[in-house]
Amino acid sequence: GRAARAAGITASEAHAIRVGGRASHRRIIDDKLNGSTFRGNAHTNRGHEREPFLLAWASRNIEPLTANAALLGHHLIPWLLATPDALGDGFGAEAKSHDHGWGDRDDIPAEHYDQMQTGMAVTGFDRWLYIWEVMGEDGTPTLDAPRSRWVPRDEKRIAQLIREGEKFMQWRADGAPIADADL
Repeated sequence: GRAARAAGITASEAHAIRVGGRASHRRIIDDKLNGSTFRGNAHTNRGHEREPFLLAWASRNIEPLTANAALLGHHLIPWLLATPDALGDGFGAEAKSHDHGWGDRDDIPAEHYDQMQTGMAVTGFDRWLYIWEVMGEDGTPTLDAPRSRWVPRDEKRIAQLIREGEKFMQWRADGAPIADADL
């Protein structure tokens, strides 16, 4: 798993590669080559703790889901990778716990949108289920029930993510040169 992740671009990295500059690209390369120093924080740890609850809720209330820990690869683009939180019949799912500053919003953060679009590119699915909750300042959920939204496949965004991913992979293959005006 770790070697495969290091060799490619995961769905959670796709957004930073699409919008980031050289500094974020270098951080991603460094994490891949040397191992990430990020071991989680209170927010990511809480998200991992809450994920089974969110997926079980969605499985009961929307459509059956199976939790997933497998790293999936695109059938034609070997460096394009995704680990959906769960898989259903013809769709993937992402479960997120937003912090208390999120409030009552129902938009999807761009990095999560790109993560789901990359997941759709990898799996071939046409839709993805986004499930979320909002945590209070005390770390407990503030909503009566989690919320969810179906996210349709966006070919234009997928093409952008793949194009930027190809540039990143070429830059990496070229030795990640410091000076380069291409990106």
